[in-house]
Amino acid sequence: MPPTEAIEVLKLASKSNIDLIDTAYAYEDSESIIGNFIKENNGFKIVSKLPKSCKKDIESIFSSSLMRLNSKEIYGYLVHDFKMFRQNPTIWDDLKELKEKGLIKKIGFSLYYPDELDYLLEKKIDMDLIQFPYNVFDRRFERYFNSLKENDIEIHTRSVFLQGLFFLTDEQLDANNLKMAKKEVGKLRDISKKQNIPLNALCLCFVLNNPLVDNVIIGIDSLVQFKNNLESERYLERTKEIYPLFLDLRCDNENIIVPDKWS
Repeated sequence: MPPTEAIEVLKLASKSNIDLIDTAYAYEDSESIIGNFIKENNGFKIVSKLPKSCKKDIESIFSSSLMRLNSKEIYGYLVHDFKMFRQNPTIWDDLKELKEKGLIKKIGFSLYYPDELDYLLEKKIDMDLIQFPYNVFDRRFERYFNSLKENDIEIHTRSVFLQGLFFLTDEQLDANNLKMAKKEVGKLRDISKKQNIPLNALCLCFVLNNPLVDNVIIGIDSLVQFKNNLESERYLERTKEIYPLFLDLRCDNENIIVPDKWS
């Protein structure tokens, strides 16, 4: 998006009682655009992420994020590259130190696979916040929800629309070597049509209706798209009533639910 349109999205988000913005050091000029906005319009909680880096650079990278965000402290800071953490677990000490200084309220991880969370739980890493993919197809992390909440770990979910897979036509699925997803996407389309609920609202409300999810992260491509997603709220009760229909949509085929595996 052009920066001017991004600012309009942030204005609308603020008016719509959205109180958290998720970004990252690696997301090009995202932090700077958000920083320019919150300089004049405070009120958002900001979550950013530490990119793959050397341990000695962590403090300077974090300071750079604060500067770009026009903030003295931020709500959350996540390890963006789990392999980096596995190779050098002492970076967690650096994040804890930044938290102790009052520069971060909550520290945690952005994850892709359940075995990464298994590792963190096994090592008893005292995280405050966790982010992972969760949608009508991808339910791999669902079994952890109760234990995470019991340990007072905040849950943020992303990939509500499986990076746009749900909106592809059969022809587009064929063209993108995703023929194996046609049956599952077809089931989702059928529910949307029979229940007269827009596809985006169906997917978004499925996650919003989960009481154990603290925040649902969605990507924004345009102001119009954002407005359409905001209108999904009107379907919250309807999707709650048809929840049993979602049970048959769960997909465990990682070639479908993990975008990194798409050819």
